[in-house]
Amino acid sequence: MSQNDTNSFFLRGQKEYFFEEEKIQVKELLNINQWPSVSIAKCTLKSGKCTNLHKLTVDEFYTILQGKGKMRVDNQVKDVIEDDVVTVPSGTPQQITNTGDIDLVFTVTCIPAFRPECYANVKE
Repeated sequence: MSQNDTNSFFLRGQKEYFFEEEKIQVKELLNINQWPSVSIAKCTLKSGKCTNLHKLTVDEFYTILQGKGKMRVDNQVKDVIEDDVVTVPSGTPQQITNTGDIDLVFTVTCIPAFRPECYANVKE
């Protein structure tokens, strides 16, 4: 069943792509017009890689599934490991770095749903 099937309670990941600007593999698990209030993506960041410092116009919740890294939210930097949850309020600069030897895998839940126009790089 596709995510466009409005009669289904079960959804399958929509699309997968490499977000070049962020150097990250993204698989959208939930991002459909039927549910504009939320989106969920599974992201993979390779060892030694770091996203750009950026901000979004939506609230975000990172859940670390595998690996370890450093997460910057505003001016705070903390180590993150499996099962950690990081909250990022709308408009807050953020960045994640994979400091481990394996892929850093995490989900990002956005409220409301992520749209490309939500994203902006931040200059230091």
